[in-house]
Amino acid sequence: MPTTEEIKLMLDIQQKSFREGVEVIFQEVNNRLRQVESLNLELKLSLEFTQKEVEDTKRLNKVLQNEVNNLTKEISKKSEVEDKLEELKKRVDYQEDYSRRYNLRFDGLAEKNNETWEETQETVQQLLLDKLNIGTVKLERAHRVGPRPPPSGDARPRTVVVRFTNFNQRQLTLRSSARLKNTNIYINEDLCESSVQIRKEQLPALRRAKAEGKIAYFNHTTLVVRDRGAASDSSVVGVRDRGEARVVADGGGTGQAFFRAS
Repeated sequence: MPTTEEIKLMLDIQQKSFREGVEVIFQEVNNRLRQVESLNLELKLSLEFTQKEVEDTKRLNKVLQNEVNNLTKEISKKSEVEDKLEELKKRVDYQEDYSRRYNLRFDGLAEKNNETWEETQETVQQLLLDKLNIGTVKLERAHRVGPRPPPSGDARPRTVVVRFTNFNQRQLTLRSSARLKNTNIYINEDLCESSVQIRKEQLPALRRAKAEGKIAYFNHTTLVVRDRGAASDSSVVGVRDRGEARVVADGGGTGQAFFRAS
């Protein structure tokens, strides 16, 4: 069974192929129309054309027009297929995010030389206890991602991906991450690359809203903004734009859930 990345790659290849096909079709249509325009110009400038030649040109125009109509229909069909491919990519991204709904990403946690996964998990548990005032939390796993840094100790610590066994504890951790302000430690939702990019492009709008004293947070890839004291559904902006999946710009978080725990 192909992986998510393989599915995305196949979809991108098919989408590129469709676009190249459409460009070739448009080029062919333009070339033929230029031929017709050139032929019509010659007809107007020359009085030596016979009536038969004029009729032949009319027939050629009609044939070409039919071809243009057929090509237009074909392009429309290709556009529909491309739209379906884009929708399929969105569904794949959503399913990938859904599979990560029990995960959180911890950035800025100090990393030991040759650190084991047990030590990584202990570091996370200590942070939850000391910094977030959360008791012992049962974790399914906690591991660093990316290549192991050199033993010099100067490298930036790798991100830790933590998978919780309980969704409510995951949400409590995310909400409590506001206590990490000014610590250079961040707790973010674990989203696929596409969703991260969607949020990234919305961060300026989120920062502006917060600077104006409004409540602003992400609900999956949707930026929700509302006035303080307003109803929860008063305003929703920035749907499907693109952001670093950081809960808020200043390192804290609202901890908004976007998946229902199963």
